[in-house]
Amino acid sequence: MLVRCPESGRRTEKVDDLSLLFIHIHHLLNEFRPHQARETLRVMMDLQRRQRLEISQRFQKHLDKVYEMLQQAIHSLPDTSDFDSKLIVPSESFESMDSSNSSPNPDQLSVLDDIMCSIVDQL
Repeated sequence: MLVRCPESGRRTEKVDDLSLLFIHIHHLLNEFRPHQARETLRVMMDLQRRQRLEISQRFQKHLDKVYEMLQQAIHSLPDTSDFDSKLIVPSESFESMDSSNSSPNPDQLSVLDDIMCSIVDQL
């Protein structure tokens, strides 16, 4: 109609209909934008959640490997019976010093000096 009879009165009516149709399509697209944005945000958050889960699983695997390595290192340590008895120091004096929170007094220092002297004398 628009091409065959450009001077027709229906031409303006059809142009107005097309303009109205364009406005309605534009309005529908604008109404869809919040839904599209919400869906895009949901997809992004889901992707971030999956990435964080993968990272935490990898971290847990590394943590388990470190724990196993520490356990192997602890089990591979030699027994204390294999050590020379001259190097064994009584730990009671150290424990008594650790339990006191105040600064060490001269008596405690002399006990440590005695222990060190006895170790050196035994060597």
